[in-house]
Amino acid sequence: MAGEIQGAATGAASTANTAAASTGNAEELNKMVMKFTEKLADSVFTSLFSSLLADGGD
Repeated sequence: MAGEIQGAATGAASTANTAAASTGNAEELNKMVMKFTEKLADSVFTSLFSSLLADGGD
């Protein structure tokens, strides 16, 4: 699951960078994508960690 989410985020970042390059605003958009990716990674980690605790670590 985490791999699928990471893959989706990577694809979104790649698409955003391509779009930004064509508008000449790549650096700004890249910062936004990085912030989004960090938040996504945090929420995925939190949810996986929570489910591990709920399962008793099995």
